Amino acid sequence: MSDMAPRRHSKLGILACLIAIGVWVYFAAAFYLIFYVEGFTKYLSDLFIPESRGMTDLSGMGAVVVLFAAIFFVIPAACHLFGSLLAVIGLFRSSRKRLFSALGLLLNLLPIFILFVLFVIGGLNPQQ
Repeated sequence: MSDMAPRRHSKLGILACLIAIGVWVYFAAAFYLIFYVEGFTKYLSDLFIPESRGMTDLSGMGAVVVLFAAIFFVIPAACHLFGSLLAVIGLFRSSRKRLFSALGLLLNLLPIFILFVLFVIGGLNPQQ
C-alpha cells in the first residue's frame, strides 16, 4: 500500500461552485421579484417616481438606471469574477482534486460565453 493519503476535493473549487450557483439563483430571484411580483415593482416605482411628481418628472430615473445596473450587472459580474479567481487558484493546487475547481470555473465563465454567443447572433442580423 502507498503511504500517500487520498487527495481531497479543493475547498476553493467547492466555494467557486457555490458562488456560481448562488449568483445564478440571485439573478433569477432578482429578475422574478422585479419583473413579476406586482407589489415589489410598485414599491420600486413609488420609491423612485412618487405619484406626486407624475411621469413627466423623471428625475428619479437616473437612480433607477444605476440601481438596475448594480442589481443585474455589477453584483453578478463581481461575484463571477471572484468565483473564477478562486477556481483558477484551486486548479493550480497540486495536492487537491481538481473536479470542483474546473466545474466552478466553467459555471463562472458561462455567463461570458452566453453573452458572447448572443453578441455574435445579434451581429449576424442584417441591418434594414
